[in-house]
Amino acid sequence: DLIFIYKIKKIHANKIVVVNVRELGLIVKRVHSVSKSYVRLKGDNPRLVSSVCDSDVSFKLIIGTVFFGIRTKNISFFGHDIVVPIKLFLV
Repeated sequence: DLIFIYKIKKIHANKIVVVNVRELGLIVKRVHSVSKSYVRLKGDNPRLVSSVCDSDVSFKLIIGTVFFGIRTKNISFFGHDIVVPIKLFLV
């Protein structure tokens, strides 16, 4: 998937954010709750557990908020893999 993000100063619950976690790299999670110095994240898939969820994440680690996405699919075309958009979504 391809996502487009923008940087905002105020983060709200239920927004989808991109966070740069040193051990994991860039991750995409939904904001569960917000305090003065950190956010708590949650995943949208209840069947999966993430080490980042239900822990305090500093605002400094948030790269931006997702506002637009393109769901993609890889297909093989004459021996070459290409990425084809299959769904657009606004957040």
